[in-house]
Amino acid sequence: MQDMRNDFRVALYSGNYEQAERLGNNQLALLGESSLWLNEMGSLFLALGRFAEALLHFDRAAAADSNNIEAILNGAIVLADLGFYDDAAVRFHAARAVEGRVEGDSPAAEIPLLKGKTTTRTLAEKVLEIAKIYRQLGDNARAEEELRKSISIQETAEAQMEIARILIESGEADKALDALENARRIDPMKPEIHILAAQCHLIKDQRGDALDSLGRADLLDDHSRAGAILRRAVRTGTEL
Repeated sequence: MQDMRNDFRVALYSGNYEQAERLGNNQLALLGESSLWLNEMGSLFLALGRFAEALLHFDRAAAADSNNIEAILNGAIVLADLGFYDDAAVRFHAARAVEGRVEGDSPAAEIPLLKGKTTTRTLAEKVLEIAKIYRQLGDNARAEEELRKSISIQETAEAQMEIARILIESGEADKALDALENARRIDPMKPEIHILAAQCHLIKDQRGDALDSLGRADLLDDHSRAGAILRRAVRTGTEL
């Protein structure tokens, strides 16, 4: 089954939608109401802009497995794309409940996280949005999986920076620097890339390199508050 799923995703991410739909339909015919495959087919219809079909498949996936948080989140994103923020917030709240991360707040509190989405986003951007939601839920493993999925569709500096943030949090400074170099190659004008690089150098106790990175950030944006805070930490040896 994993090989078939890989074949489906290769077809989906390469834009071979007919092949992806054929593979997905074959699996659903074979397996019935498979939550995994219903969610995969929802992603396909989302990429095609067939939002009603996407939402239907995400709903069926969640009905088949109430713990399929990805299907619940995907449904929330479709609704947010269409401007139904209240309904999207209820689903996002439900996803957080599955993760055990709801602390008495109401679904209305989720609305600011979901607004600002439009139906013109690319598939890579939609996958990146799912990754950010996983980050907000505190699930970095799933977030990184979605980020790498987004990069396989279309590499962006934002996705590489998000991966770097996850790696920094886990103390993997060298891998984070590699991701930041990829981000800089795509968009060399982002001062945040150099601020994150400075954090990596601090993890490695390379304070001179950290200050150099902050200097490069200043050349791009001399009003960076984050850079100023980090610079003080570098110079004084205090914790961030």
